[in-house]
Amino acid sequence: MEDQKTKVSQKKSGSEQLIERLVSTLIAVGRFLGLVWAPKSRHERDYSDAAKVPDGADDAFVPVTEFRDSDEGELFNDVMTAFSQDCLAYAKGSGNDPDHEDKHWGYTKGLVEGTLDITGVQSLPEECQVGLFQSNGTYEVIARPNFLRDKELIKVSRLSLKIKTGFDVPNVYTLDHTAPELDLLFSEGIRQGDTESRDQDGQGFFFRDARQLRYLAGFASRPVKSAFSLLQKSNGDVFVCQRAIMSSALDRLYTAQQSRKNWAEKDYYSAGPYRLGNVLIKYALRTRQESQASTRSSGSGSPAKDQGAWFNEWKVAGEPAIFDLCIQVARFGAIPTSATGQGNPCKAVMATEFTDLVWDEDISEFQTVGTLTLQPASNRSDPWYFAGRDRWYPRHVTQVPALRFNAWNTLPDMEPVGQLFRARKQVHAHHRETRLRHTFNAQNDPQAFCPFRRPP
Repeated sequence: MEDQKTKVSQKKSGSEQLIERLVSTLIAVGRFLGLVWAPKSRHERDYSDAAKVPDGADDAFVPVTEFRDSDEGELFNDVMTAFSQDCLAYAKGSGNDPDHEDKHWGYTKGLVEGTLDITGVQSLPEECQVGLFQSNGTYEVIARPNFLRDKELIKVSRLSLKIKTGFDVPNVYTLDHTAPELDLLFSEGIRQGDTESRDQDGQGFFFRDARQLRYLAGFASRPVKSAFSLLQKSNGDVFVCQRAIMSSALDRLYTAQQSRKNWAEKDYYSAGPYRLGNVLIKYALRTRQESQASTRSSGSGSPAKDQGAWFNEWKVAGEPAIFDLCIQVARFGAIPTSATGQGNPCKAVMATEFTDLVWDEDISEFQTVGTLTLQPASNRSDPWYFAGRDRWYPRHVTQVPALRFNAWNTLPDMEPVGQLFRARKQVHAHHRETRLRHTFNAQNDPQAFCPFRRPP
């Protein structure tokens, strides 16, 4: 039965790839013959009503300047539908099979504990010394290394942090919408200067906005319907350009050397900009581990399985994983002038809304503000402990809700910004509900477990 399901999945993936190639060819031929409209900018949002914030001096900080499309509600619903259809493609209750692997959800390698030592808040501008960065301090951390593989199109490591704050923080999953913990989410990226091209250096995510995500997610779940929509002027342009962008970024991430790094040997970047106060920033976790990629072979042929095996090797070795926590504060001079082309908004809006926009580190460098140390073994002596791949629970609990991470589990002064994060806030909640009810056959949506909140 499992072999049959695998063959069906492979067949579907192959048919989608064939349609993608045919559509790309049709668009290219049509444009050459003048049968398809010439493309506009590939950034297909209409910014005519966006704020016109004058550019400041090169060293001036860029303020958070969000812009909401008039059709964002419809846009987000389309993305929610596409992601939910991925879940509905599975047999009901199939998620209870230990070998089940979700599309889009990623493969958790394990949970690890550690500490975040914030020691460099004085290096931040005064207006950015808010929230967790009001003062230096040490915080307990739970981290989830994760590897995302979706039909071989996306292969990228991710790292999610849950930080014990000691005070209540807004939380999207708990009954009272608060918990004494704050989440930070990261995706694998490359430091500026580590590749020949600077266009995608430091990249942590591959979609510019929810409009691009809608076309690619919709194409995966509704290939025939989407194929016809791609013949329209804007849709086809977004599809072709976005596939090229993703292929280029992934080619850099998955060179033979880069792909053999384990999770602790990689650098990670926030999947888009955040606010600190009213100033735009990005986060990075930069590894201190020396890469052993040149001595490591790919044994299974599956990136997800290899990463799992290398995670276990790291645990057995017993050495901690250490990262520098860095913050990049946006300055006007760091926002590329080449991006401010016809149809694009001012620099402040672009820096806020363009998730994939790289800020020049020669002008806005990443400042080290702390150290993240993750241990391969738990040092906890109380009855709260790890169990399973993605569970953390006390010994006396039998019905165990999953540990959940969300970029919006944070303080108002530290929230993520931009359309893609606004979309993820809604899409993740809807996708989670569909996943639990269909894939895991849950009757009710169990509350997320908060590891830093003790029961009464």
